Amino acid sequence: MIMRQLPSVILLLTLCSTSLIVPNLAPSYAQTSPANSTTQANQNLLGAWEVKEDEMSLTFIFAPDGKLFIVAPAIPNQKRTATELQYKINSVLKPMHLDVFLPRKNKPVQTIFEYTVDGKMRMQLEGTDPGIPRPTQFKNNGTIFEKISDSTALPEGVELVPGNGSS
Repeated sequence: MIMRQLPSVILLLTLCSTSLIVPNLAPSYAQTSPANSTTQANQNLLGAWEVKEDEMSLTFIFAPDGKLFIVAPAIPNQKRTATELQYKINSVLKPMHLDVFLPRKNKPVQTIFEYTVDGKMRMQLEGTDPGIPRPTQFKNNGTIFEKISDSTALPEGVELVPGNGSS
């Protein structure tokens, strides 16, 4: 089931990496306010979250100031890379809202997420793209991420892809 949901994330990574061929213009999300780190939901979100399927894993690292690093799945004999994006959450609504801002896109990827009773995070990835309305419920139970670290820094050996709109 996760393999059906990961293509949305792979598309997200593709959208970010294809921006490498475009001149480094100021991203349209520069005026948005970063995630408000004062709420408990935001504090819980900070750190590295991973979803695994067989031999493949994908990591989301939520950092302060609204920074999100998506660490691409490991590919044999290639350096692991990460893309830096911006995010904003609204923890008042249930399920909580997450907006991910892609470089040079006018509209964010809008989705929903929640924390499970066992400390994991459920996020709707399937069917999310810029400009598509936010889902109102979890389809196919969403994608379950497990928190693997409280660290908000990139792991050693992971290279940040340059020119992707990071600030």
